[in-house]
Amino acid sequence: MKMPMSWLWLDEAPPVTPGWYATTHCWDSAEGMFPGSHYWNGRNWDDKLPFLARSPHSFATKEAAKAWAYEHDMEVLMEVTEDGE
Repeated sequence: MKMPMSWLWLDEAPPVTPGWYATTHCWDSAEGMFPGSHYWNGRNWDDKLPFLARSPHSFATKEAAKAWAYEHDMEVLMEVTEDGE
């Protein structure tokens, strides 16, 4: 079963709604990608940690955003898609 990619890349429009967003980080391609979360205040992200993509919607808490990020881990989704399962 193929799972849909539900992430938005950072070069797409910034979020409209302030809140916590699931994010995926990548510092070094050899190390892979890591799930995380960031807060969008309506103008800027809460910190300068690098990330590649965000969830399409906000969450009420940092924990909820991070949980969604782990559930939609981009590396796992890519493995499932490549395997065709």
